[in-house]
Amino acid sequence: MIKKDWVELPPHSQGFKDGVNYFLDIAFTKGIVEGDEILCPCAACCNDSWEKRDVVFDHLCGRGFVKGYNEWIHHGDDGSLMDIDSDTDDEVSSDDIDGLLFETFKDVAEEDGIHDGINEDAKKFYKLVVDANQELYPGCKKFSTLSFTIRMYLLKCLYGWSNASFTALLELLKEAMPDLNIPVSFNKTKSMIKDLGLDYKKIDACPNNCMLFWKEHEKDEQCEFCGASRWIEYPEVGYHLEESKKVHKVPAKVLRHFPLIPRLKRLFMCSKTADTLRWHAEGRSSDGRLRHPADGQAWKDFDAKHPDFALETRNIRLGLASDGFNPFRTMSLSHSTWPVVLTIYNYPPNLCLKAENCMMSLLIPGPKSPGYSIDVYLQPLIEELKILWSVGVETYDISKNQTFQMRATLLWTVSDFPAYALLSGWSTKGKFACPACNHETSSTYLRHSRKTCYMGHRVFLDPNHVWRSNTTSFVGKPEYRSPPSLLDATRILKDLKDIPDVLDKKYNKKRVPEVHFKKLCEYWSWKPVQLISERNTRNRAQQKWRHRMGPKHFALLREKMRAKEGKEPTQAEVFVETRKGNKGKKLDVETEKAIAKLEEMVETEENDTEAFEAVFGKEHPGSVRCYGRNVTKTSLKQKAEVNALKKAHNEEVSTLRDDFAYKIGRLQNAFKTLMQHCNPEINMESIEDLLGLSNGEANSTPNVGQPQMNSSTSTHVPNLEKQGINEDDPIDEDDDDEFQEDAFSY
Repeated sequence: MIKKDWVELPPHSQGFKDGVNYFLDIAFTKGIVEGDEILCPCAACCNDSWEKRDVVFDHLCGRGFVKGYNEWIHHGDDGSLMDIDSDTDDEVSSDDIDGLLFETFKDVAEEDGIHDGINEDAKKFYKLVVDANQELYPGCKKFSTLSFTIRMYLLKCLYGWSNASFTALLELLKEAMPDLNIPVSFNKTKSMIKDLGLDYKKIDACPNNCMLFWKEHEKDEQCEFCGASRWIEYPEVGYHLEESKKVHKVPAKVLRHFPLIPRLKRLFMCSKTADTLRWHAEGRSSDGRLRHPADGQAWKDFDAKHPDFALETRNIRLGLASDGFNPFRTMSLSHSTWPVVLTIYNYPPNLCLKAENCMMSLLIPGPKSPGYSIDVYLQPLIEELKILWSVGVETYDISKNQTFQMRATLLWTVSDFPAYALLSGWSTKGKFACPACNHETSSTYLRHSRKTCYMGHRVFLDPNHVWRSNTTSFVGKPEYRSPPSLLDATRILKDLKDIPDVLDKKYNKKRVPEVHFKKLCEYWSWKPVQLISERNTRNRAQQKWRHRMGPKHFALLREKMRAKEGKEPTQAEVFVETRKGNKGKKLDVETEKAIAKLEEMVETEENDTEAFEAVFGKEHPGSVRCYGRNVTKTSLKQKAEVNALKKAHNEEVSTLRDDFAYKIGRLQNAFKTLMQHCNPEINMESIEDLLGLSNGEANSTPNVGQPQMNSSTSTHVPNLEKQGINEDDPIDEDDDDEFQEDAFSY
């Protein structure tokens, strides 16, 4: 512990100065240091400015410490929080394996001896007792086989060793020290750890987040909603496995479930935590100050509504938190894994949110967020919470040496606003984003920025507040409405009572039940929805030159017109085509006038684009008419450039192909001529066979190697006269070297 008694001495005394030097030594060795500076804790700086050692010394000797800064958390005093309500004996450094086994299997350990017909828990207990009493090697007093194995497994988990590397390390240790009593593989080590109750369950899930393959669906091979396979499907290979080897199927998505009930029961088997779990009722101060959630109104209201639960102070109060994160160290890879963490609020404030007291219940796999299907993955946890709330589980409390029926409740969830939408099911986007105000949310759509803002916060002010009548500083209107009624649990249950508890997906093509259809009718008859519908109708009526395409995309129409006409359709042609009347229906007067004027301008103007703009005006920035959505001038320009590059590339490739064919033909003819010149008696058919030419190919090949052209790809024919070559020129003997050089130059 850091000595702090000198803080009460006068600042000008030598004892205080020596204490400041003692403080600075600890701060610069164990505290937060930036270069050669630390946070100055004097009464003026208040841990807000970074200063050097001599400056901090002068400040502390002249001004003293800031009031209330008794725990020097920024300057190396990290032991004060850890020592609260702690009875840890620092002198004991060895692993308490006997205590661990006793707390895990207490009911088994208290039985009188070993007898026939012992249960499975007893078998695990006695096996672990043997391992705990077995020396790691002859003469070893510090480690047993079990304690060393647990320590090795801890290092594997902390530093991310692979299973293969862990097995290789065990084999190396066994080879170097044959007398070492350790497991020989990772699987045997894992089975030993599993007996201690430190395991988790794997539950396969549909890759589309439709369902879990558990309970009655545990042996299903595919999703009952979307039909997706449960396993990763690899392409078939060209060999067959041996009959003795079984095909190992890999699940497409796996949920890790860490059972909650055994871990809560284990808390009461430890004497160091059983007392702490009653702190909220026995050790908490009742002076009315808000230090802990138990001092809040929500906790008190819950106790008043459920007095039977509040009567047992050992019942567990839980909070749930969840959010997505990228488990990989590179942000270039898009991946989202969602852990579901439970926090126990029975602990005092300094222990509630410590990492060792937060229990991860679920690990929802990626690579994408589960979205609103997160309730599919929460099923195992919800099932445990229902048992803990309605029935409870029999639990042994070692601090009171008695068994009681432990119950638990989930008081609240803690998350950011997007994750709140997934956990609650209420959309936090759009017009009704506020989950408390629900349908009475005051929202305004900003047309130019295409965002929704919420400006109705003045309704929560006092009715006589001056800001309610202030029109200049706000939206230009006074606010006299009363606050909206908050959405309570009774109203939620009433709204959801007719909706069946079914985790079906969009793939389920069942008919809409009559109850749901009635709900839809009620929604459509709801006044805010009718106002939105009327506004959309008015906006639709104000539109000019409405097209008749319906839900069809303009790109499909342009593709049909391009295939029919053999050229790219213009804006004017697309406009006329999309405004044609269907099934004899006449066009409105405005559209008929626009089409007539457009046809007239197309005949007079040289450029169709100018004619189109003369009728309808210039294009708006960021969009191009008659091309559909998400098409801009920049994208059209880029597309035209890409098409031009493709055309030039194809022409260049065709030219190179023709030149290559020409040179190959010339090389073949030069080779035949050379062979005839060297050996006039040679059989030409054998030469043609050697060159891989049939009689037809040989006869069709020009004498000078003119290539056969593909009319569909190119019309390029090399001009032989420009190269000084005549098909009928004889070859002199003096030109033998020239022909050889010409032939082998190719």
